[in-house]
Amino acid sequence: MNTKKYILFALAVLGLTTSCMKGDWDTPSIESGMTSYGNQDIKPTNLKTIAEVKALFATEIKNNSLKQVTTPMQIQGIVTGNDEGGNIYQNLYIQDNTDAIVISVAQGFLYGALPVGQAVLIELKDLFIGGYNNMAEIGSNSYVYDDGTLGLGKMNRFIWQSHYKLIPPIEGLNVTPMELKWNLNALDPEKDAGRLITLKGVEFAAANGTATFIKGNITSVDRELRSKTNQLTSVIRGFKGLSTTQVFMTSAYADFANQVIPQGRVDITGVASLYRDTWQILVRTIKDVQQPTSLSPDDVPPTATPAGSGTQADPYNVAAVDEYTKKLPADQQSSTDIYTTGIITTVSEIDTEGTYGNATYMISDVADGSTGTFQVYRGYGLNGDRFNKAGTTLIKAGDKVVIKGKVINYQGNTPQYAQGSTIVKLNDEGGEDTPPAPESNVTKSVEGSVLTLINTTATASTNKVTVDLNAQGWENAAEATPITLADGTIISFKKGENSNTPKFYSGTKGVRIYAKNFIKITGSTKAIAKVVLNCDSQGDTNYIGNDLLYGQADGLTMFIYNEYTGTSGGVQLRVKTIEITYAE
Repeated sequence: MNTKKYILFALAVLGLTTSCMKGDWDTPSIESGMTSYGNQDIKPTNLKTIAEVKALFATEIKNNSLKQVTTPMQIQGIVTGNDEGGNIYQNLYIQDNTDAIVISVAQGFLYGALPVGQAVLIELKDLFIGGYNNMAEIGSNSYVYDDGTLGLGKMNRFIWQSHYKLIPPIEGLNVTPMELKWNLNALDPEKDAGRLITLKGVEFAAANGTATFIKGNITSVDRELRSKTNQLTSVIRGFKGLSTTQVFMTSAYADFANQVIPQGRVDITGVASLYRDTWQILVRTIKDVQQPTSLSPDDVPPTATPAGSGTQADPYNVAAVDEYTKKLPADQQSSTDIYTTGIITTVSEIDTEGTYGNATYMISDVADGSTGTFQVYRGYGLNGDRFNKAGTTLIKAGDKVVIKGKVINYQGNTPQYAQGSTIVKLNDEGGEDTPPAPESNVTKSVEGSVLTLINTTATASTNKVTVDLNAQGWENAAEATPITLADGTIISFKKGENSNTPKFYSGTKGVRIYAKNFIKITGSTKAIAKVVLNCDSQGDTNYIGNDLLYGQADGLTMFIYNEYTGTSGGVQLRVKTIEITYAE
């Protein structure tokens, strides 16, 4: 009897419990879930796009410094990267229709409140915006450098909690990965760092069937990615000294850290992140690495057949110079100048206002760089002109160039033109302005301060002209510009492999030709049979150039090259007058 009473009581309680659950414990709505996190008082009173905010703090971002936001200002965007898979640490990546940015928060399990795809509104007032390792970030002034100065660091979780609000989907904002095939040529570090991308058709260089993403007791590993043609797959634009290596960054805390790296071609979706000078692709979970189920001919990277011999008359194409340079020992330059023709795909750096006046850029056999690229590291402009010199033609993507200089297999894995190369032809303008090596077709004789050069392949006529370099109207210490004579003969003064251009000095009444500078004299209709240079003399020194000075005749042109074993020093060739005798 008592047992029956207890059973009826239990059933009654169960009914009451069920009734309560039905009324108070229904699945919460999306709106009620969003109000559980963040600061509900944030309002879009001064809403900015991410691109607009980055433009306001462009100086700080570029200089890897920081600045505090002092006025109310908000951004909104979609979460594209978080710490769900353990590979991204204390960072959130958000993106709108204009740009992307990183939010740095000293907190774990961010993905619980902020899953990929969640829309968020952020109040920026009192936060700090700047650059960290070349990435635009939102954070705090919590990082302390060795010298005691503050840098951009992670905001604590309490500050973050008061600066964001979860919001419903934003009309018109749909973040889809930017698709790239085989390389990152289309990415711009100032705009695309932090952007969600899918890189298609690449391979892991270390994949061998047993290698894992992480090996040993280390915190992270950068796994190099390459295209099917074994070319390095990234090209960096817009920052000084950026490398051409692209890597897949794996944290030791990633869920997939100990998994075997997949072999063969893969498509990788993740955040395009910059760490100092290298692109890193940060995946959220291992699901972001997919092996395509089928391949079409369009999925195979195009290739270029190596061609050319690397000479002035027959330049290498980019495929050939890459092949040649890879065979060099690590960090060893070619023994001779190498000529290469190609199309500029990206310009990483061009010094138009600084001291050096050089540029770093990539060339390829095709405009989009899909057949492979080759770096020109800190090279000079057309005919060796510096880009910080007024009137020098600047280079840009799409320009067709012929490059001359030494190549180097830098660190054994980055073939490139070594510093100091020159453009000898730009969009079919210009041409080779460095004299060919001596072939003994010009004899040289010296008598005091008079230097005579005779073209042994020509018969001298009685037709001659003398040019006084003190009568050309140049100002003291001015660069010696080309002289065009009445009959069309052109006398040019070239800097060659020296950084100094020949200059006129009124005190010595002539032009100073430094080591590795040269004079180029081209007749209009007749070859040059003989040149007599009347030079400056000071005390016991006759300024007739170095012992290695030579002349070389080439068609209508005679070169007079002040050769030297270095690029500075030696004996200057100080020319006051030039007597030209033409061939019959």
